[in-house]
Amino acid sequence: LTLLLDGFSEGMRTLFWASVFLLLLSYVLATALTQITSTNTVGEAAEMFTTVPQAMDTLFRCLVASDCNMPSGKPIATDMAEAYGWTFVVSYWALVSVMHFGISNLINAIFVESTIAAAKNNQDKLRRRRISESQRVAKTMLKLVNRYTMAAASDTASKCDRRPGYRTYGEAVTRAVFNRVSADPETQALFDDLGILEDDRDDLFDTLDIDRNGELSVAEVVQGITSLRGPARRSDAFSVKMVLRSMQKSSREFHLVALRSMDMHKQVYDELLSEVYKLRDQVYESQRKDSVENVADVLTV
Repeated sequence: LTLLLDGFSEGMRTLFWASVFLLLLSYVLATALTQITSTNTVGEAAEMFTTVPQAMDTLFRCLVASDCNMPSGKPIATDMAEAYGWTFVVSYWALVSVMHFGISNLINAIFVESTIAAAKNNQDKLRRRRISESQRVAKTMLKLVNRYTMAAASDTASKCDRRPGYRTYGEAVTRAVFNRVSADPETQALFDDLGILEDDRDDLFDTLDIDRNGELSVAEVVQGITSLRGPARRSDAFSVKMVLRSMQKSSREFHLVALRSMDMHKQVYDELLSEVYKLRDQVYESQRKDSVENVADVLTV
C-alpha cells in the first residue's frame, strides 16, 4: 500500500507538469490558429477557432481526446484541409505524429520512471528503517544485559572479596538475581521496548535456561530474548517441528546403535560365560583326579 501511494504521488506530480506543458502547447497553437482563421474564415471548421479558449478546447479534443469532429459530424481536419490545402495537412500530420509518438510516449516513460524511482526510494526507506530498528534493539538489549550482569556482579561481590560495582559479562545470572532485576519497572520498560509479551514474562527464567543448570549466561539471555520478540510466527512453529523431527531421527539412530551394542555385549557375555563354564569344568575335573589319586595312595599304604 505504501508503494502504491508513493507511486501514485510521484505519478500525479508527473501528470501535473505534463498537463502544464500540454496547456502551454495548446495555448501557443490555439493563438496561432485563431489568428489564421480570423484572417481566412473559409470552411465551417473556422468557427471552432474563433476565440483562444474555444481553440484550446478544440485542440485538446483533437489531439488528446480523439474527438476531432464538428457538431455536424464532419471531421475538423477534413474541413480544414479543404480550406487551407496541403499546408494544413502536413502541419496536422506532423503535429499528430509528434503528439502521439513523441510527447505521449515521453510522458508515459517519465511516469513509469518516476513510479520505479518511488519504489526504489521506498525500498531504501524500508532498509534504513530496518537498520535503525536493529540498532535500537541492539542498544536496548545491551541495556538489559547490563542490568542483569551488574546485578549478578554485585551479588557475587557481596559474597566474595570484590569491590562493589565490578562488572563482567562472564557472571552467571542466578534465578534470584534474575527475578529481582526483572521485577524492576525499568526492566519491564525494556521488555516493552523489545516487544516481549507479558504472558511470556511468566517463568521467563525457566524459558531462557536452556541447559537447566539453574544459571543464565549472557548468550542464553540474548538468544532467548531475541527469540521471544514479537508474536509467534509460522516460521517459529515450523522451526520447532523441524527440531523435533531431527531429535526423533537422532533418537531412532541412537536406539538402533544401542540395540546393536547390546547384541554385541550379549554375544561377548555368552562367550565369556561359556569360557567360565569350561574353566570350571576343568577345575572340577582336576580336583576329582587329585582326589582319586590321594585315595589310591592312601589305600596303597
